[in-house]
Amino acid sequence: SATAPPVPCPSSFDAIWEGSTTVLPVPAEKAAPRARPCSTRKDRGGLLLPTVVVVGTQWGDEGKGKITDYLAAAADTVVRYQGGHNAGHTVIVGDREFQLHLVPSGIVHGKRCIIGNGVVLDPWAFCAEREALATQGLDVERIAISDAAHLILPMHQALDAAEEQRRGADRLGTTLRGVGP
Repeated sequence: SATAPPVPCPSSFDAIWEGSTTVLPVPAEKAAPRARPCSTRKDRGGLLLPTVVVVGTQWGDEGKGKITDYLAAAADTVVRYQGGHNAGHTVIVGDREFQLHLVPSGIVHGKRCIIGNGVVLDPWAFCAEREALATQGLDVERIAISDAAHLILPMHQALDAAEEQRRGADRLGTTLRGVGP
């Protein structure tokens, strides 16, 4: 049987950008097949996989978590690619409530979740969140962490606090969780 010829990889990966923080999938009749051969700029070949990306361009509380949770129900894998545990969101599924700070919200939908290399990960905060999710009956074995994720150690929290104290009245107002240093 013949394989389909490679097609150019579109820069949009079959997604539509609306506003600064929302990426919504193209309607099914316009979407690419699940995976197909494609060529790259250097013609190395590869696979085109439909991808949806949620990007925030503000300082945090802009609704990324709510949009990600909505889209996660239809995803195979949910990846958090940046940020730290200095913020988070609450996901409510039926009468159950989940507090998330590091783990992608796909976990509440039984999806494979990846904490990517752009995330600053406090191992103690992660272990506490993982334990809380396991206690609530979620399959935490579906969580993977990139070996290139950055670690927050106690010294980073101490540096964060010292910098805030040094700034005095000009302090930034960080959460003192060590995400900045």
